[in-house]
Amino acid sequence: MFKSEMELIDEFKKDIDTIFKVKNIAEEIPFFSRNIDMVILNNQDEIISIEFKLKDIKTLFEQAAKCLLCSDMVYVCLPQKKIKIETIEKFENIGIGILMVDDGIRILQEAKVSQKSFLKSKVRGYL
Repeated sequence: MFKSEMELIDEFKKDIDTIFKVKNIAEEIPFFSRNIDMVILNNQDEIISIEFKLKDIKTLFEQAAKCLLCSDMVYVCLPQKKIKIETIEKFENIGIGILMVDDGIRILQEAKVSQKSFLKSKVRGYL
């Protein structure tokens, strides 16, 4: 369905308020040697990082895990498709949530509040 990550992100943004109460949003936020795809500041002043991916789930896990250092919660966002139970468990074990996008957004797994977040000031300035 999606030909690029940007198409996935655009579809996600159409329904973002059904999932998150957005106060502010920023995209492509520099964090160490890479960028975080999207960072949201919600109405409770929580920082939520989201990494989008069409494929290559192995690199997605590593990217999302780094976001735990600068966020209250972290989600990965994928197009609607089958996802292996082992992959879901891997994300769940470190507290990363999973969002699926098709004709709207669905939470497959809720994110847990990060216990590793000590660098929030690095991204808060972009919000």
